[in-house]
Amino acid sequence: MDDRIEAEVSEEMSSLRAERSQLESKLEALARREAELRTQATGLQEALHTERAGLEEMLDEALTDLARKDEELRGLQERLKARRRASPPPPRAHATSTCSPSACAPSTRTSRSTTTRSRISSRCATSR
Repeated sequence: MDDRIEAEVSEEMSSLRAERSQLESKLEALARREAELRTQATGLQEALHTERAGLEEMLDEALTDLARKDEELRGLQERLKARRRASPPPPRAHATSTCSPSACAPSTRTSRSTTTRSRISSRCATSR
């Protein structure tokens, strides 16, 4: 009976040693995989950091450009306001139902062009 118990114990010990060896192999494989993943994660973190820095720089440039464009728009608006203040008001249409003789009469001066005379005549005709 002692031989049989001894054989069973020996067999159980061999089985446990084999299982231990398999578990150690799996543990080593997991340790290698963990190291690979940590290396990969570090690389990704560095890439993300670099990408973020690049995006922040682009955002700063865009904001600076936007501020410059806003300033240009303000300047153009100010110039337009100043120009409107400095320019005379647009000509008004005839207020009366008949034209004055000097405005509607054809000019005898040679310096006035035909198109100017026709513009004057057409204005007088539309106001009647």
